[in-house]
Amino acid sequence: MALTAAQRRALARRTTPTSKARLRSRFAGEQPVINPEDFFVPEVDIARRALNRGYGDTIEDFGIGRERGSFDFARGQQDLRRQEGEGLADIGTSRTRGTEDYGQAIAGLQRRYGQLGQQQNEQAGTQGVRRGGTLRSSLKKRTENQALDRQPIDTGQQRFLQDLGTQQTRLQEATQRGVGDLGLDYERQFGSQGDLTRQERRVRREFPISNYDLDLQNVGAAVNSGFIPPSKVRQTVKKPKRKKR
Repeated sequence: MALTAAQRRALARRTTPTSKARLRSRFAGEQPVINPEDFFVPEVDIARRALNRGYGDTIEDFGIGRERGSFDFARGQQDLRRQEGEGLADIGTSRTRGTEDYGQAIAGLQRRYGQLGQQQNEQAGTQGVRRGGTLRSSLKKRTENQALDRQPIDTGQQRFLQDLGTQQTRLQEATQRGVGDLGLDYERQFGSQGDLTRQERRVRREFPISNYDLDLQNVGAAVNSGFIPPSKVRQTVKKPKRKKR
């Protein structure tokens, strides 16, 4: 790529005396020391600035993404724990109310049969029946009937408590699964082998390589423009051996 006169003048202004001395180095057949920054090639300079801007923006995006991912992970855990706490509180309230209702039902049952026994005793006294066998028979029947009436109340309370225990276990297991899923998603994105982490490593790896490629283009343009002499391959000429006479 040939440079225009304006570009040559710009290059001459940007080239330091030290670099000019390097360019004029010809002694001992040595290639002059080449620093890519000593040569100004507009196309390469534009590409390098675009590369630096893109690299900076990409690294900034990675940082923002990682920060947002950490925030979302912590916020998700807080939401799950809050829902678990609210659910456990509701279950505890239901258990307390159910136990109170059960106690009231048992108390009401006992009160009814107590009143029934009192009425039967009063009727027996009014009728003049005071024999122990009759009273014992009435008490036995009341006790059996009370046990039969209490059985569905006890069964309902046991099932109620079992259902609450099942709900509590499932709620806690669901919370643990939710927290585990959040951790797995975060690890797949931002862990040591996460998608975003691997992308960031590749960008950081490719950036200096791309800069080096631009350096090669810069030096190559300077060589093609005659500012740097092409390297010469030193050839060694072997003298013919003298034949022994």
